[in-house]
Parts: sequence; structure tokens; C-alpha cells
Amino acid sequence: GQGEAIMRVVLAKTALEILRPGLDARSAAQQAIDLLAAKTGSAGGLILIDCAGKIGYARNTPHMPVCLITQDGDVKVDH
Repeated sequence: GQGEAIMRVVLAKTALEILRPGLDARSAAQQAIDLLAAKTGSAGGLILIDCAGKIGYARNTPHMPVCLITQDGDVKVDH
């Protein structure tokens, strides 16, 4: 399944390495998912939070809904 592809590209570590130079969380997540697709042809997704507490996510599958609740209590749902 997709889990093996995610492990092959070490998706979480790769996303953090992309995020480290100061890229925003959304862009880093998208680059990591693009890399997953390019190297394995697989679908997946991830959610990142940068050192400033900003949240970013990316996915290339319709099977990953995302729900975020901010510190202010705002709820964001993306199906």
C-alpha cells in the first residue's frame, strides 16, 4: 500500500528537512508530497507545524480529510 512508499521516501523526515531552511509549512508539505509522487507514484498526505506554530498540509489523495483547530478556537475543515 501507500505506507511502504511513504516509508521509502522517509516522508516526515524529508518534510522537516524541506521546512528547516525557513520555507513555510504549506509549501514544505506540498514539496514533500510532490517528491512522494515523483519517486514512488503513490498518494499520501501530511500535516506540518512550523516553529512559529503555523500549520500547513498537503495531500494528493481524496481520502485524507483535514480538520484543524487553532489556538483561537477557529475550526477549519477541508474535505
